[in-house]
Amino acid sequence: MSVLLTHLLTSNEPPHSSSECQSTYDLLTSAQAVLASVETEITALNASLAMALSRRDATLQSIARHRAILSPIRYLPTEILQHIFSLINPPADAFAQRSWESDFRAPWAVGVVCRAWRQAALGHPGLWSVLTLTERVPKAMLHTRRQMLEVQLDRISGCTELGAHVLLWGRPDDDLFDLLLSFSGRWESLRFNFESCAGSNIWPRRVNALDSVLSGASFPKLRTIEIIGSVPGAIPAVLASAPNLRELRFRQHKQSANLLRLSGVPLAQLTHLEVPYLGRTEALNVLSCTPHLIECVLSTAKRHGWNVAPDQQYFEPGSIKLPYLRRFCYHTHDTDTDILPFLDLPAVEDLSLHRSSADSLVRYLLSQSSPSAIRRLSMWECTKATASNLLAMCLDCLPWLQFLLVDSTNGQEGLELLQSLNTGERCPSLESLVYSSELNCQTFDAFRTLVATRGRRGNGAGRLSYLRIFQSPPTFFSPEMSCFSEEAAAMKQSFGVDTALLRSHEIAVSKRSWCL
Repeated sequence: MSVLLTHLLTSNEPPHSSSECQSTYDLLTSAQAVLASVETEITALNASLAMALSRRDATLQSIARHRAILSPIRYLPTEILQHIFSLINPPADAFAQRSWESDFRAPWAVGVVCRAWRQAALGHPGLWSVLTLTERVPKAMLHTRRQMLEVQLDRISGCTELGAHVLLWGRPDDDLFDLLLSFSGRWESLRFNFESCAGSNIWPRRVNALDSVLSGASFPKLRTIEIIGSVPGAIPAVLASAPNLRELRFRQHKQSANLLRLSGVPLAQLTHLEVPYLGRTEALNVLSCTPHLIECVLSTAKRHGWNVAPDQQYFEPGSIKLPYLRRFCYHTHDTDTDILPFLDLPAVEDLSLHRSSADSLVRYLLSQSSPSAIRRLSMWECTKATASNLLAMCLDCLPWLQFLLVDSTNGQEGLELLQSLNTGERCPSLESLVYSSELNCQTFDAFRTLVATRGRRGNGAGRLSYLRIFQSPPTFFSPEMSCFSEEAAAMKQSFGVDTALLRSHEIAVSKRSWCL
């Protein structure tokens, strides 16, 4: 390159002669040739790189396939495989949300993975015992679905239990339902979902047809009945023909009390009961007829024209004893309908109360002849106690309490509860506390004292290992609460709370929760 062109490159002056222009053209021509040569080399290198990447991917895939040969899942014992397969069946409390495709195809899908899985599936009759019928089956699938149902019934011929999950959107295909009903003597559980049929023009006709079919069947092994939505008229006949019935669950149905009053309903033999929307008298009558309950979920509401006084004539406080009840979930829509004082639950370990009166709980606990066996206590939206010392007396009756959930809109009452926990040795076995109420600096000081005293304990029972705090009702961040974000980490670290058992200590007011 000439000195003149160098000068032109370092300045903004134009060429002064034709020779300078020609020299510039010559340099551009040679540079283009060099560029073409470099591009050729790059293309060749890219081709080589692409081939190398392709070989690498193929090698990685080969390695992954060969490593899969050594995968531990290929060596699982048949018993473990069968247990895993059984988990694909729809659970009792979620069957309504599952699609018919997954319910129908789940037992079949595991059989196409490999020969060992197919043999394990075929050798486990219980895997095929969940039978689902729904009106949403496409017409083109009806013949195939019947064949699948026949195969399932054949494969469970040696199974002692048969659970039938009947999900109805109107009425299932007659042939399919008749085929399933012919095996009613083998049914162990029967679940209906009529929720989606509300308002349907064809609903009354189809339910009447279902009633006529069910009324003539027998269910000698039936142990569980669960109904979502309206109760078909044939259910009383089903209950009367099920001598081994143990679980009865009504969900989202406001007329279930009418069914329980019918003769022939085997209340005395039930161990699990779930009934919503009862009046207090109805609830007490039902519980007085179910002495063998182990788990009970019910709610009460004041009925139109209902009077409180008549209850006092029939039931005295503590007169209804349920000696085997372990879990009791009770939701009242009105404190006047509270039934807890009328019950005697000596063995209850899990007690969950929603909108119940705090005074009602205190009266119940104080009426017990011995300390309560409650290990889990949840109080949702409970009303304020008439005296603060009642809360302390309540805690004195819970020596084995391990989990406590308190949800109250009254911040002063929540503070008094925390102060009661910080006094003496109340609830010495408490390990988990979930608190939802108004928060202020006094509340935080009470929590700090609580963690300081209970977080230092050994790793045995009584060491506070889980603490979760909610702001209720939710408020915007205020200067009064700024201490939370500054002291949360120090609180967790200084007072010896087991970090392995706790969630993040970060405080986020926008999420309405504080996990220490």
